Amino acid sequence: IVDFDNDLMPDYWEVYFGLNPNDPSDALSDDDGDGLTASEEFAYRSYPNDSDTDNDGLSDKEEVDNGLSPIDRTDADLDFDGDGYENIEEYMNQVDFD
Repeated sequence: IVDFDNDLMPDYWEVYFGLNPNDPSDALSDDDGDGLTASEEFAYRSYPNDSDTDNDGLSDKEEVDNGLSPIDRTDADLDFDGDGYENIEEYMNQVDFD
C-alpha cells in the first residue's frame, strides 16, 4: 500500500476523500467537523467528509466515544447501557450512554 507522505493513510484513500497524499498534515484535519481526525476516520473505516458515516443519527465521534461503531447503523437502536432507552434517544436528549 502506497503512503507517499507517511501519514498512515494510504494514498488511494486520501485521493478518494479529497485529501492530499503529499501532505502529512491532513492526517490531523477534520473536514466534517465531527471531532475525529482524518487518520482516526481511516482507522475506524468512517468517512472524513461525513460526520455520520452510517446515517443513524449519531455522529461518528459520539459513536466512537461510547464504544459504538461509526459504520454500523443498527447500534443506534440498541440500548447500550440497559436503561430502557435506545442509544439514539439518549444522544438526542444529551444523556450519557452509560
